[in-house]
Amino acid sequence: MISWAGLRGAVPIVLATFPMIAGLENAQLFFNVVFFVVLTSALIQGATISPFAQKLGLTGPNKVVPLHSLELVSIGQTNAEIIEYTFNEETRIVGKPLAEIEFPDDVLINAIIRKGELVTPYGETVIKDKDILYILVSRSSKKDLKKMLGERKNIPDD
Repeated sequence: MISWAGLRGAVPIVLATFPMIAGLENAQLFFNVVFFVVLTSALIQGATISPFAQKLGLTGPNKVVPLHSLELVSIGQTNAEIIEYTFNEETRIVGKPLAEIEFPDDVLINAIIRKGELVTPYGETVIKDKDILYILVSRSSKKDLKKMLGERKNIPDD
């Protein structure tokens, strides 16, 4: 993977300028050929790097990019933050209703985005795979919340 994605273009192009500086015959042709090969190589590598990494098993789960945003003007002067968290099937609290989840103090679930739709969070609302939660948390509880959200289900080793 490293050899496929490694930096390759700068050195050959710089070296191709040496014959031009020395004033050798056909130096411009040599430079053009080197530049074309480097450009073609970079385009081919750039287009194939993701499929190659997937084939080697070097990629992680795709991050879901939310289509929604929350704009809070006055929160900057408070002791709280809004955290956006996307759940996946490995997260321990997926499949549980909000009422059964023991969130740290000073945590409020503001919104759930599920399949592009807003779901109003209630105690009976069940967290599902790929749900995006917007969570209001005090700065003092942020570390505990992140630790809780990062806990995974017990997955047996292969």
